[in-house]
Amino acid sequence: MPFNPASDPLTLDSVLNGKDGKSWITREQIYYRHPNTGICVLVPVNFQFDLASFPALSKPFLNNDDARVRRAAAVHDWIFRKKGRMPSFYYQTVRHPSRLISLSDANNMFYTGLLEDRYPAWKAQMSYRGLQLGSWWSWYFE
Repeated sequence: MPFNPASDPLTLDSVLNGKDGKSWITREQIYYRHPNTGICVLVPVNFQFDLASFPALSKPFLNNDDARVRRAAAVHDWIFRKKGRMPSFYYQTVRHPSRLISLSDANNMFYTGLLEDRYPAWKAQMSYRGLQLGSWWSWYFE
């Protein structure tokens, strides 16, 4: 399994600061290791995220009620929250020693996480394409 834990560690929580009034909070740490790059990310307990790093182009292909989407989105949003500058406790890798995760790496980790978690390939591909086209705005300007 790409994620540890494989169970759904997220709970749906309505908050006022989310764009659509919804966000999710991690109940336990989420660990993800990318199979090709070796980049490992640890999302902390009580991390609140709302898929804000995802452009409107991607959202029609993402089922927010699906645990597979929320797990991959938690990793993606955590990287975006830190703008790729990961605290050493939350990041480790053998082949990527800089502790800086690029926008491309973040988007690729989301896509690969969906595929490894058996999300439909065509939806994962469409979501990834939307991220490639629109996520740069959140990365550089928010």
